Amino acid sequence: AESNLYNLVQVFDQNHFETHIAYSMGGPYEPLLKHEGKKLFKFANRDYRVKNPYSLIIIIKLAWYIRRHKIDIVHTHSYSGHVWGSIAARMAGAKVLEHVHDSRYESKDFLSSRGLEITHQFDQAHYFARLSDRIVVLTQANQKYLLDKKIADEKKVRRLLNGIALPSIKWPDRDKIWPRFNVHPEKKIVLLATRLSP
Repeated sequence: AESNLYNLVQVFDQNHFETHIAYSMGGPYEPLLKHEGKKLFKFANRDYRVKNPYSLIIIIKLAWYIRRHKIDIVHTHSYSGHVWGSIAARMAGAKVLEHVHDSRYESKDFLSSRGLEITHQFDQAHYFARLSDRIVVLTQANQKYLLDKKIADEKKVRRLLNGIALPSIKWPDRDKIWPRFNVHPEKKIVLLATRLSP
């Protein structure tokens, strides 16, 4: 979620959008965003969970910040961030865009069939989905789950895949580039490219 948020901030047209980033803790992207002069609002110095009583203070801080800076759209990226941000946005009169990077909209059967951990963290996710004006998911399974369970209607849900459209890439000639890196010609390579500076 953090790397997606960082990359998203880089591509926003600053002539049309003023970007503010609310967060807790910090992490590797904090110094990068500070260096780039982004507007940052650190609402907590610890990693709180939604059920912590401090959540009330976080929501009040966020609502105050949203109202003070006349923010129109709150774009959430983590589950805790969505719970706090969606309530604060509604209190301050802002719209909510929920961006899903986790398993909050997956069935427990689906998770257990793949050997993934099942927690109760997302049991109330469908209630907070009602606070969202739009929900962006990364998978067809998430989209189907939202529609089948009638958590959201079709107009509210958008599926946007992470990654780069393959037809737009001009791939290098593997016969020339593979030997440069001592890679056997039959090997397959998966690359992840991240833009760390503008």
